[in-house]
Amino acid sequence: MAKLLLGDALSSLAPETLPAGSQTLQISWINAVCSEFFVEGKPKDTTFRWKGTTAGVSFAIYYDENFQAYVTLPRNVLSLLASAYGASTPGQPPSYNVRFSNMQINGPWHEFANGGYGVGDQVWGRGMLDAGDGWTTFQEFPNAEPSYLRVVRATTETSPCNVLFRGTDQNDNEIYSGSGPSTIQGVMLDVSAASTTQTTQVFGRAPSLVQKPVTNGPLNLYSVGVNSGTVTLIAIYDPGDKSPGFRRYKLGGLNIGPNQPVPFTTLHAMVKRRFVPAVSLSDEIIPGNLTAIELGLQGRRYDLQGDRKNAMSYWGDALSLLNSEVSEFRGAAVPRIMFQRGSNLAGNARI
Repeated sequence: MAKLLLGDALSSLAPETLPAGSQTLQISWINAVCSEFFVEGKPKDTTFRWKGTTAGVSFAIYYDENFQAYVTLPRNVLSLLASAYGASTPGQPPSYNVRFSNMQINGPWHEFANGGYGVGDQVWGRGMLDAGDGWTTFQEFPNAEPSYLRVVRATTETSPCNVLFRGTDQNDNEIYSGSGPSTIQGVMLDVSAASTTQTTQVFGRAPSLVQKPVTNGPLNLYSVGVNSGTVTLIAIYDPGDKSPGFRRYKLGGLNIGPNQPVPFTTLHAMVKRRFVPAVSLSDEIIPGNLTAIELGLQGRRYDLQGDRKNAMSYWGDALSLLNSEVSEFRGAAVPRIMFQRGSNLAGNARI
């Protein structure tokens, strides 16, 4: 199925469903409708009302200076639903744990100082810990080497196009730049001046905060090792992402040492999508069903008029259409019936 882009949606949607006014207003309505679809698509137990909010993807597994394995989710992914390490362990998805509330059948799990997890002295063999969001890069500096930050762009940007990086230096001191009244916390780079821009300050670890304007194209962030000169891609920032902050999961059972081989480099997962507002006319619209969006636009119009009855009718039709569409691709559920041996069938039948 072809992707639906914002520009195509604006030209294809029935004019009477869009609000009169500027294109900016029309885009805001489309984003509001698609955002509502994502809210209604949240899982209840294991069932999605709108199942189009899931997708199957693969992530690169990285290892930090303590040899702790982790994956970082891109901006358009909210959370992991199920996964398996590499191709050699099919059908063995790791269990999931939520940060600050990690209870398993054998008791609470504890994060060790060396990056591992376990109960008592027993190392946790498998499992994942949600490390929260707010991570500005998808991997740390290789070998924890202090590095310069380098921004590379492929599109022309309007001047000024200032990107702010905050963080600490190799001595763990907060980085400041400028002088006198112009002193700021962090480093500001105007990436419109050249296709490649680099800090003169050295960062001891990945930046703690990144702020950027809406750009015409993605910005690639690299670390440049101070001693080795190694250049490593550590983040890609979408044009519409003004304050990048990604979610990260620590992976149990994959700890390695200096002389141990890396056990896995890929995590295959089913994920929950995150709603990302469309900004550019070339941005993808999800879901890409024009009829559902038109129904949602009508529902939004009645919502704003205070007519909840008609609004709920249109929203219901839109969600029903989306669910039916996904069901056609996934096929019907197959019931499974089990009976407990030697007991009353009527009282012990399970479906």
